[in-house]
This record gives sequence, structure tokens and C-alpha cells, in this order.
Amino acid sequence: MTLRAVSLACVIIAAACAGCRHSERVADRAPTRADELRSLPYAATAGPADDARRGVTRIDELAPADATVLLYSSRRPPVAELIDRTGRTLRRWSDPRARYLVRAQPLGDGSLAWLGAEILDDGPQDEDRGRYLLMFRPDGTPSWRARQPFHHDIVELPDGSLLTLAFRHVELPELGGDAPVRDDLVVRVDRAGRVLESRSLLEIVRAAPGRFRLQPVGARTRRGRRTVDLFHANTVRWIDAPASRASRGLFASGSVMVTSRHQNAVLVFSWEDSELVWSWGPGELDGPHDAQLLDSGRVLVFDNGLERGWSRVLEIEPSTGTIAWEYRGDPPESFFTRSRGTCQRLPGGNTLITESARGRAFEVSPDGRVVWEFFNPHNDASSGERGTIGRMLAIPRALADRIIERRSDADPTR
Repeated sequence: MTLRAVSLACVIIAAACAGCRHSERVADRAPTRADELRSLPYAATAGPADDARRGVTRIDELAPADATVLLYSSRRPPVAELIDRTGRTLRRWSDPRARYLVRAQPLGDGSLAWLGAEILDDGPQDEDRGRYLLMFRPDGTPSWRARQPFHHDIVELPDGSLLTLAFRHVELPELGGDAPVRDDLVVRVDRAGRVLESRSLLEIVRAAPGRFRLQPVGARTRRGRRTVDLFHANTVRWIDAPASRASRGLFASGSVMVTSRHQNAVLVFSWEDSELVWSWGPGELDGPHDAQLLDSGRVLVFDNGLERGWSRVLEIEPSTGTIAWEYRGDPPESFFTRSRGTCQRLPGGNTLITESARGRAFEVSPDGRVVWEFFNPHNDASSGERGTIGRMLAIPRALADRIIERRSDADPTR
């Protein structure tokens, strides 16, 4: 089944539910400060222009050796690089058709999934057009390209298929007034880019009104087109058996965790029956990204602080909703990215953090000490400023060795 067919089916379901009750019509309220901040375009570069910091600027020899190989995704210029802790490039991937890179995800066989947007030959370079998924073989050569409205994140499932995010627009006057509503879909695709299954976030939360109350989101106007970006889902994670055991049975194996920037929430639902089983964040999170289930059973999430003006990383005990650990800058405003941002708990206990809008990635110890720091060495050609980093990801040593060994002999950095 194609994504278009799946989306059409979801539209029919949504239309059937159009009479479902909602707490507040977007059309009935004035735009809020949060609406204004959400509607701002994402930064492509990480100024100021006179900031000359590039590559590794801090390295603590006492930092754990299990995070010595890292993969980062530079949005623009669109390039993905595998580096060691000193910043030396071990592999590099690029696509001449890329307008920007969203995320590069290494897979278990050494191949690389590339999520981005292409240069458009017709019409404006619109953010909703030209999105695609590109697969690189282990030797670095392109395998296939799927042109679909995929966005933000992609992960490999235990059966080898891939889980990513897509979107569709639906007419729901009770939510968007006269503006179409953008609904996010969690999509499973095969290793040739073909869509196998899809789940609608809108239908999942509307089927559970007692578990989650939709937060109204104002319409935004881009290139003369008004839309309501209801969820702005930015991260998807598959919960497997070991992680579900660690969560003391709260999350079953086969559940999916999604982070919603515009609902200020982390949502977990069962993939098999689309039932919402857990949510957290409204009233505490502010434009979050990159929630994930830790082996301890807790949830790690990047809290951007969209209205607050400073970011933090939180570790949540899901059974109680309490904050068990927190990292913030000193002063708080010294660590902030309005858009994007990722976090990863490393095997040695440190946390790897991507401060995307400043083109910075850094590692902190459990007591909050910065033990490693890196700035994107690439400049955006149009501005000359440092490019943003979509994500920095620590790679297991065995997988990193496999990726390095299979690089093309013709180009040692490809």
C-alpha cells in the first residue's frame, strides 16, 4: 500500500470523526506568544559570524572510551560525518541533490539512511516539498531514493524494516477553522522504501480523550498558505523487549514513543492496536525533542524551552512523572536551541547533547560537568556562518568498525 493510499484512508477516518468534541477551536482565539514562536522558521546557520570555534574544542581524557566514535548530521551544508573523539573524519556521506539534511541514521549492516529535502527544479524551495529518504549501501554508494513526505526521524526495527514520520493535511474545522490541519503519521517502510503500514497521531489521541487533552495550536502562514501544525512530531522510537522489561511493565514490547513539539508532550502507543498507553509533558515541557526510553526504565527528553528562553535535558520516572535528573547550562541561558536538539545516554553514564541551533554538541557527566565539546566545522555557503547540527549520535564500537571497514576504496572519507 502506498503512503498516498494510507493517507487517504486516514483522511476518510478523520472526516468520520469530524464531529468529535474538542476543547477549543483555534479559530475562536487570538494568537498566543507560543503560536508566534512555533511559527518562526528553523535556523539554518549557527551564528554569530565572528564565532570561529570549529571542531573539537574540549576533550577530557577521563571521559569514558565507549563514546569515541560519533556520527553528526549537518543540516546545511548537507553532510553526514563519522568522527573520532578528536574530530578526525572517518567516513563522509553527501548527496548532490540535497537541499538540506535532516538526519542520518546508521543501520546494523553498515548502510546509512539519509532523511532530507531535495533541491526543487520547479517552484519555490518549500519546506513541505521535496522531502525524501535515501539509502546508502555499506560502501557509501546510493541504493534507492523514496520521494515521500517523510520528516525528522528514522529508526531500524528488529525485523529490518524502518520506522519514520510523515504528514498529511486534513480539513477539520473544529480544530483548524478554515485552515487545514497537519496530522503526523508514524510510517513503517521496507528496505526498498515502500510504505507497509501507517498510524495517525490525531486518531490515536482523539480515541483516548480521557488520557490526553489536545492543546490548541494556532494557524501559521507560509508562502500564503495557512495551516495548523497540530503535533509537529520530531522523534520516533521503537520500544523493544529489553527496554520494556526495564520499565517494570509500564510499556509493552512493540510500543512506539513519539515526541510532539507543539503538544509539549511525549506519547507512547501500542503499534498493534493504536492505543495510547502513556503521555507526559504538558505544563512541564516547552517545545521538546528526542524522547527515548532508557535501559533503567526512565525517559530521557530534550526540553527546548521555546518560551522560557533556555534549554535543559530531563530524565523522567514514567510511573510517577517526576524529574529524576536534569541538566541545564550555567547560567541557564548559555544552553539554548529554539529548534531541534537531541540527547543520548551513553553506556558509561554520561549524556551526549546536541545544541542544534548553535552548531554545537557536547558531553556531560552525571554531575553536569562538560567533558567534551564539538562545533560544526562546516559553514553554510550562503551566509558564511557555522552550520547547524541536526543530531550527534554515539555509535557502538562494533558497528563503527563495520562502517569504516566497508567504505569505498576510491574515497577514504566517503
